[in-house]
Amino acid sequence: MHIEARGAELKRHMDALSSLDGKLRQYVFNHSARETVGFGRKTIKDFVSMGILSCEDEVYIQKHQIKFYGYDPTRGDKKISVFEEALDTTLNHVRLTLYSDGSADTEESPKK
Repeated sequence: MHIEARGAELKRHMDALSSLDGKLRQYVFNHSARETVGFGRKTIKDFVSMGILSCEDEVYIQKHQIKFYGYDPTRGDKKISVFEEALDTTLNHVRLTLYSDGSADTEESPKK
């Protein structure tokens, strides 16, 4: 895969993870602490039924086998994994991780 195309693909995937995270963060920002009690125990299906995430979001998560570790706004600004996606490029395995503080990491390892 051409380097620019690979970079664009990784950016699209990271943007998608950031969008999912943004929807969770926006809900917490717009609602009282009382309304977000138990948020850390909710599943993707729960967030869809609450109208925070869409059915399309759920399908994207399933299709891309994105791991969801939970989102707990009561844990403060600690750097805790929320979403993780594994991708395979021509030469590398790539893991994209989005954290509870809004930061993200990309980890690449060569294919064996």
